[in-house]
Amino acid sequence: MNIGFEQNGSTDDFARPVIILKKYNLDACLIVPLTARQKTGRYYFPVGRIDNRDAVAVLSQVRFIDRKRLTNKTCTLDEKVFRSLIYAVVSASFSRKLALKYCLSHGPPLAGAGWRRR
Repeated sequence: MNIGFEQNGSTDDFARPVIILKKYNLDACLIVPLTARQKTGRYYFPVGRIDNRDAVAVLSQVRFIDRKRLTNKTCTLDEKVFRSLIYAVVSASFSRKLALKYCLSHGPPLAGAGWRRR
């Protein structure tokens, strides 16, 4: 059951595509959900084609989830797109100055993977 503004996926099993931003341990990770609706603004970031559909990351819905909610791997993002996504997530959550400082001090992130979350 989803509470608040979280959206169910449109498939039979209510799966929704996500991008894993960071794996913390074997059981938990930080994700950003995707939508097929073409939206623009500070809280949306186009990531290209995923599962044969144009996808947009919804930066306002970044969340920490248990890996048991992930069902299947769809693809791996291009590293340049993933780095830009990380910067967009940090920029949407914090000041741009802090985001730039964070990205410069932490170096390039590992390549992200597109997954479905149940």
